[in-house]
Amino acid sequence: MDHEEMQEQFMTVYDQYADAIFRFCQMKVSSRETAQDISQEVFTRYWQQLRLQKDIQNGRALLYSIARNLVIDWYRKKKEQSLDTLTLAGFDFGSDDHLTTIAKSEVKEVLAARQELD
Repeated sequence: MDHEEMQEQFMTVYDQYADAIFRFCQMKVSSRETAQDISQEVFTRYWQQLRLQKDIQNGRALLYSIARNLVIDWYRKKKEQSLDTLTLAGFDFGSDDHLTTIAKSEVKEVLAARQELD
């Protein structure tokens, strides 16, 4: 398949599935801008596959597989960023607060016992 045939096949698939892929992505991520970014990446990767494989049997299946995987990657990345944001905000996931609470209660017990001594 030469370059012109690849372009023609790509444009045919793009015209046929671009709106559906966008709606699929928007439904999954609930953000128009993110869905646009993911949709664009779907077709970029589809073009790369077209260049590598030269002949794609089921373009629709490939597009939806790429879209699904990109959405999954987006959620994984979002989760990592959310944890980083919490850490930067001062939330300590490995906090030793329970040890501080235990130590304070032990100090209170010692002070109360000391008060009872002569």
